[in-house]
Formats: sequence, C-alpha cells, structure tokens
Amino acid sequence: MSFGKRRNELKFFGTENRRVLEEYTIDFLDKSTQSFMTLSLVFYSMACVADNTVAANLGVNLSWTVPLVMLICLRYNLDLSKMEEGDPVTVITGDKWLVFLIITYVVSIVTGLYLL
Repeated sequence: MSFGKRRNELKFFGTENRRVLEEYTIDFLDKSTQSFMTLSLVFYSMACVADNTVAANLGVNLSWTVPLVMLICLRYNLDLSKMEEGDPVTVITGDKWLVFLIITYVVSIVTGLYLL
C-alpha cells in the first residue's frame, strides 16, 4: 500500500512535495507494488493451508478464501491506478465493490472461525 501511495504522489504531484520521491521512478514503484502483492498472496495462501494455524486447529479450512483475497488485491490495484490520491483509506472507501469484497471476506472469516 505504501508503494502505491508513493506512486500516485510521484505521478500526480511530482517531487516538489517530498524530496525522497526524487529517488523513485513510477516503473520501480509499479514493480514493487506487484511484487509485494504477489508475495502477500503467496504467504496468505500458505498460511491458509498450513496445519499449525488457529484455523486448522479449529478444523476450519480457509483455503477457499484465497480467490476472494485475490479479487480484493486486484480491485485495489485497479483502483490505485485510476485514482489521483494513493491514500489506502481513500482508495478503499472510494470503491463500493472493494468495500463489499472486504466485508464479505471479514464475514467469511468470522463465520468460518466462530460459527462453524
């Protein structure tokens, strides 16, 4: 999320607001965002199928939530590329579908962990 915020600051406001932005390029920030999003999805997927997690100890299989998390990440990335501001709160609250996906994810996790 921080790379996305820096990307949009650099793209829309240039290096005038922050001197540190002179060190970055849009291409570097795009690639970094993609790399960390990919790593996050891989590690989330690994945690969902691991045998020694709280969910696994409760007998809950969370691997079915991986596609939902992928959709959330893809939608966030799409919104980030469209918006002028890269603030994560603004990006998330500015898209009703992204909010819906996040609420669906939270309800799914709570249901899986505490009601099943």
